[in-house]
Amino acid sequence: ITNFLPLFTLVEPGVNLISEVKMGSCASCKSFIIFGGEKVDDYRFCNNKCLEDGQIYIVASKVSNAEVELLSNEIHRGICPKCEKNTGVEVHKSYDIASFIFYTRYQTLRHVCCRVCALKKQSLDLVGSLFLGWWGIPWGILITPVQLVRNIFAMIFPPKTNAPSEELKEAVRMMIAQNDLDGG
Repeated sequence: ITNFLPLFTLVEPGVNLISEVKMGSCASCKSFIIFGGEKVDDYRFCNNKCLEDGQIYIVASKVSNAEVELLSNEIHRGICPKCEKNTGVEVHKSYDIASFIFYTRYQTLRHVCCRVCALKKQSLDLVGSLFLGWWGIPWGILITPVQLVRNIFAMIFPPKTNAPSEELKEAVRMMIAQNDLDGG
């Protein structure tokens, strides 16, 4: 497990998770592909840059489920990679928004950590969104309440901790793939 702890900081603030790729969309950037593109295994990429960036998806698809299950359980029962104190590691989500006049940026962030660390991050994103989200026209005004409510729900209803979630398993799959790509 110690080989994978540094990777937790690499996936912060977000974890790229393998998702089902629809026909005609790029596996890396999720753009719609009308003509052309590169196809490798079951994945399509819109250009060579996305193909290069998307190598992790190809490698991740070849990681065995048994290896993912074993490491997911070990990480889930292990100590938090952020505070190095608590156990019950899981993928927690937080939501933020920042906007200024005609610019609005909002996102869902995924954190591989314990409940205490997740609550800290969710609280920070809640307060940050409360102060920075409203200032964009029209999206800041419309999306800020949504992000605030999503953060409150994430704080009140955390993921179940009796077993590793599918999101944790996919995050672990991506970490193993990244480790393989880095030559580990």
